[in-house]
Amino acid sequence: MFPYAPWLCWLIPTVGAILTLLFALAHRNHFFRDYTPVVFVGSSVIFSFSMIPDVHAGNFVNWEGPWVPSLGINMGVLMDPLSVLMTSVVSGIGLLVLIFSLEYMRGDPGLTRYWFFTQLFIGGLIMVVMAGNLLQLYIGWEVVGICCYALVTYWYRNPENARYGLKKFLMLRVGDLSLLLSILISLDHKRILVYVK
Repeated sequence: MFPYAPWLCWLIPTVGAILTLLFALAHRNHFFRDYTPVVFVGSSVIFSFSMIPDVHAGNFVNWEGPWVPSLGINMGVLMDPLSVLMTSVVSGIGLLVLIFSLEYMRGDPGLTRYWFFTQLFIGGLIMVVMAGNLLQLYIGWEVVGICCYALVTYWYRNPENARYGLKKFLMLRVGDLSLLLSILISLDHKRILVYVK
């Protein structure tokens, strides 16, 4: 496993989404904006696949560190066979989508928005499956929900896409509320977070 792979596999696409916006502002020819998302998600694939030998050998990791120490909130990642499998699948399929999008979306006027939300979606989904606690899982789920809505309504000038986006938004809010209620029900009163074991 490469150093810090459980963290970097979801941090790289997330940071890449922000850098893509900066590349779009800084360069007029948009070369970096169009090709760096493939590089960022490709790096995520490499870090994700690097964890496979470790979990195959039975080395599971539950790393955590302080996030908001005064409230007792930690940030963590859980590396086990299921999380590594799903991380590899998400990053691998995400990379294929981005490679396909290079030609399919070429010349689209809103391409910066597309690259941003696609990378953020991949980073958020990997964060969901690698989350070491319920708060991180919920944050990742919210990021995925926002990106889903933004991508469904990408061609928002079409009334049908706008209608589908509204339906998706309402469905996701029901899921968000259900997940939040489940987390609150399972909350331990002595700690703010219940860690996934």
